[in-house]
Amino acid sequence: MAVLFRFRGVLNLVRRHPLLTAAAVGLLLRVAYVLATLHFIPHSDNQSYLDRAMYLYQHHALMPNVKGTRVEPDAYWPPGFPAAMAILLELNSIAHPLGDIPFIRLGFSVFGLISIPALAFIARELFGPREGLIAAWLAALFPPAIYVGASMYSESMFVPIALCAIAAMLAYRRDGRRRWLVIAGLLTGVSALTHSEGLALALPLCWAAWKGPASKAGQNLAVLVAAILVVVAPWTIRNAVKFHAFVPVSTSLGNTLAGTYNPSSAAVDAHWLKPQSLPEYAGLFKAHPLTDPTQDSALTHAALSYVSKHPFYVVTAGFWNTVRILELQGSQFSANLEGIPVWGNWLGNLAFWALALVAIAGVPALRRTPGWVWLTPLLMYLAVVFLNTETPRFRAPIDPFLMLAATPVLARAASKMPATRLKQR
Repeated sequence: MAVLFRFRGVLNLVRRHPLLTAAAVGLLLRVAYVLATLHFIPHSDNQSYLDRAMYLYQHHALMPNVKGTRVEPDAYWPPGFPAAMAILLELNSIAHPLGDIPFIRLGFSVFGLISIPALAFIARELFGPREGLIAAWLAALFPPAIYVGASMYSESMFVPIALCAIAAMLAYRRDGRRRWLVIAGLLTGVSALTHSEGLALALPLCWAAWKGPASKAGQNLAVLVAAILVVVAPWTIRNAVKFHAFVPVSTSLGNTLAGTYNPSSAAVDAHWLKPQSLPEYAGLFKAHPLTDPTQDSALTHAALSYVSKHPFYVVTAGFWNTVRILELQGSQFSANLEGIPVWGNWLGNLAFWALALVAIAGVPALRRTPGWVWLTPLLMYLAVVFLNTETPRFRAPIDPFLMLAATPVLARAASKMPATRLKQR
């Protein structure tokens, strides 16, 4: 009998605080996953992020770009994610509750919980309260979101910030208060300094500001852009001073392009290959050894030169990368880079396929929602599909929109259940 009363107590708690319950379950799953994968060893990009964070933590300065006896400034990655990692390293140094790597993974996993109320708010604004609650549970339970949050990649920070920026814009569209425009702009700027795709996020938000409820569209757009520039401009100015070149955020585009657009990559279904390991780029790296604007420009020129000679290869790359986004080609190699075990990779793939099918069924309901919202995942897709699609990492900014598209279908399936209104917070 006591067990029955406790069960009823839990059910009452869920009914009274559904969003809080979803967040609590999401937290438990994320902590459990980090603890279940304590053996994770950083590789590739996450090791590069960790190196920069460790240097910033130890020296209180940005890690320089070193090649032989040459020492130059570095802007290969945006500074936001390494800076956040350095803060976590500082926090861990106070009490040493865990090793540095587990603590960083746990920290970003907890930070990712912001996605739950943000996505719930977006779904409620687009569809209704029941859909908002469903979106919260999808964000809490979706395995790829849990894996990416613990991967030590910048997507773990970028996705929650981007969703909060979209939520702020929807709040502005609802009540017309420009403070929401400022918040949306500041968050967009932070997202751009966290991940290069943050610049693409600015386009749909500018569209939304222009079409907002206030009559002075030009002023609204100026407020949003000014808020973005307040965050991004100092870093861009720093780059101009250090490099004597215009580098808005990072110098990674050329390396990314060159890794896909080359004969070696074309021979293996447009898989991205590290340019430094390819013989066709040996001369280029000898002439431009540092990852600075000069090397970035040279790599970009080499990649575009290859495209000019093989224009149809762009379509080929887009096709194979789409196949990989849809998890229709072996993804365990990418999963290993993110520390995802075999069982987790399969579970994540099954969850993604199920979500995608439900989202497709929900497409008709999207016609009643603002078009700028759905421009966002389209831009996130275009930003990676012709370059590189390591999954689930590079698909992470798109997955929340699949959850949104799925909510009307799931809400109809649960239509016999009483709607639960999300409380205003």
